[in-house]
Amino acid sequence: MVTEDKYIEYVKKLASAHIDLQHGVNGVSSFFEIEDEESFGSFDDALRNATARTVMLLVAAEGELDDNGCDNHTQEMDCQFYILQKKRTGVTIPQIRSACIVIIKEILGRMKSDARKNKIIEGKNITFLISKVPYRKVGPMNIDWYGYTVMVQFTCPFGYTVDSGTWTDI
Repeated sequence: MVTEDKYIEYVKKLASAHIDLQHGVNGVSSFFEIEDEESFGSFDDALRNATARTVMLLVAAEGELDDNGCDNHTQEMDCQFYILQKKRTGVTIPQIRSACIVIIKEILGRMKSDARKNKIIEGKNITFLISKVPYRKVGPMNIDWYGYTVMVQFTCPFGYTVDSGTWTDI
């Protein structure tokens, strides 16, 4: 099963390793968790605190548990993230968005590769498919940030258990 802290840790690791984000390298702040997507203040605070030209904003996860009508249980976790760049002189908004979509494709490719190698959460079989992944334009945010938001889904099998140590009536 995928827990929120492991999900955040994984995506943060991607932001640290990507050449255009390099979160945490030499004090760069380019990765921020957005706990409440409905609160514009969360986005504004993150963008105000960014020290990089390109940022990744990760929205708190949501998902679904399913027994698939049998003993094959799955957890589907929806992941929404933003890749944004700050507007600068001589660069058009379409150029910014073009750069952002390239980064998104690179991140999706890495996620797919990591899923094949069971590296999203070490040793766990987490399925990640790039199939009809929706994305949409965003911006301006906090006056001069533009890019895209994308929604992806991770699927992880798990087993329900009824443990006598959990229940007082068993």
